Amino acid sequence: LIQLESEVGEVETFVCTNCELRYEGSGPLPKPVDDEAPANGSSNAWTAIDVSLSCHITTHRIVLVDEKEAIAGSIPYPLVQSAEGRGGPSFRSPKASYKIELITLAWGELLIVFRGGERHPYSQSGKDRDAALNAINRAMKRKAWEERQRQAEKDASRPSNTIAARKVGVDAIMTKNKLLLRENANLAETAFGGNNNAANSG
Repeated sequence: LIQLESEVGEVETFVCTNCELRYEGSGPLPKPVDDEAPANGSSNAWTAIDVSLSCHITTHRIVLVDEKEAIAGSIPYPLVQSAEGRGGPSFRSPKASYKIELITLAWGELLIVFRGGERHPYSQSGKDRDAALNAINRAMKRKAWEERQRQAEKDASRPSNTIAARKVGVDAIMTKNKLLLRENANLAETAFGGNNNAANSG
């Protein structure tokens, strides 16, 4: 299971298995942090393809998990410029793989390839790709990761904060409390005013 950032309202909206991540950029892959070979003798060099991943789409990012190696990486939506469906059957390639092409600010072009389930893998891979792409597009349109900033800006612009900031001590607290009561009353009147008017008119 991935660790969701619940404090910022992150929610997982889609997950599938048997995926690949391919690097399609023209530049070199970043060098490993440690240039020394691992103790077990295996190579720690980056590769342009990673297979057998699970793909988790959330409201804030795309997370790819290698369960066998117990590693994971994420692609935050603010770094994604575009996400488009690619591949699928054609006259020349009736079994071409289903993919999502990501153009990113940090890594250039990435491809997520969908291989489907154990039963009817090709038809399932198409369904997985479409569901993942829809979840990504919905998340990028909603921009849930910006909600905390928008709420902070909204709160900062409220008259109770603006006026109270000019006062000090007990006077500021009293002023802010009065303004909050007035704002809440106005909100309630706006929210229920139509119903009250309809009821009064009857």
